Amino acid sequence: MKFLTDDQLPPPPPTKERAESITQRRWREFAEELQANPGLWTKWPTRKRKLKLSTATQTAWSINKKHESAPAPFREDGFEAIVRNGAIYVRAVK
Repeated sequence: MKFLTDDQLPPPPPTKERAESITQRRWREFAEELQANPGLWTKWPTRKRKLKLSTATQTAWSINKKHESAPAPFREDGFEAIVRNGAIYVRAVK
């Protein structure tokens, strides 16, 4: 039998709060990369190979309107999104 101190226990599983902060950090890092290359378009990262056209259109709209459904870094001025062939393209604008 092996006994462990508090410090030797494995860390607890990620909480929803922590998982959201990881996601928000990824969005912030993506936004910072766009801001480092203003005016240049890049594809919006997605988990699926191709989004439904309605989902792509809604996401682009939320970015352009700074809507609360957009990821936090994209609710501020300075980003533009378009949909082409079902894919979302986004850029930082000056």
